[in-house]
Amino acid sequence: MKNIILLVEDDTQLGQTLRDFFECNDFFVLWAKDGNSAIRMFEQTPPSIILLDVELPYKNGFEIATEIRKSNNKVPIIFMTGTALSEKERIDGYHHHHAANYLEKPVIPQ
Repeated sequence: MKNIILLVEDDTQLGQTLRDFFECNDFFVLWAKDGNSAIRMFEQTPPSIILLDVELPYKNGFEIATEIRKSNNKVPIIFMTGTALSEKERIDGYHHHHAANYLEKPVIPQ
């Protein structure tokens, strides 16, 4: 079984680019474009890792992480953001949501 990535990204161009990159590198990608879809996908098919945009429709990335952490404290979550986060917001992400890391957008797979 391939490793499963839950990609949560509402930008179609970036999402497609990331999905193509991961699939070409032998990952199975679940792609959610909003917070509600992300939670449903997570519950239906638990991923190996989550790549999670911070700003999303319906629920932001931090709200999604809070819901996920209620049932799973081990899956790595990497937040992606195109906006500047304060030091407090980043630290909160690491401590409260157990973030593995942050990626600054634009994300350019290589």
